[in-house]
Amino acid sequence: MLSVKNALPEQEESLKVLEALTAAFSKKGPVLEGNTKTYLAFFEQQMNESAVKLGYTIRLAMENGLHVCIGRNGKNPVDVSNCSAREKAVAIFLLLDMLNSFTGIRLLFFDEVEMLDNDIWRALLNLVKEKKNDYDHVVIAGVNHSDTMEVVDEILR
Repeated sequence: MLSVKNALPEQEESLKVLEALTAAFSKKGPVLEGNTKTYLAFFEQQMNESAVKLGYTIRLAMENGLHVCIGRNGKNPVDVSNCSAREKAVAIFLLLDMLNSFTGIRLLFFDEVEMLDNDIWRALLNLVKEKKNDYDHVVIAGVNHSDTMEVVDEILR
């Protein structure tokens, strides 16, 4: 009984260490939060290299889940759920381009391009042209408007 009593302080110290490790590695602990912030900053940097060429800034935020935020012309980025179709299309392109660069899937798919105005459409196509060696297939889908097709013909042919 005396040996058990003598071992108690050592066991209590081990328990404190294990509780501290459990807290540090928990879902809301500093290890996971620190790693998440590091990766999100890296992903943001990758996306913003292309975003600035389009006049945008991307921010990734972990607030009750992952939120993609986008801002234009130096304005504070806002959650894409509160943005126009144009801004959502830009954010989707930037996300897909980043994923392609990490996974090597080499496929880019644009849909509903008719919602983009000519300036952003032209800028996106120029960015696709600049990155053409990163993709094996680029699929562009949308309503066949003459102005949309003219920009495609001008830039990609």
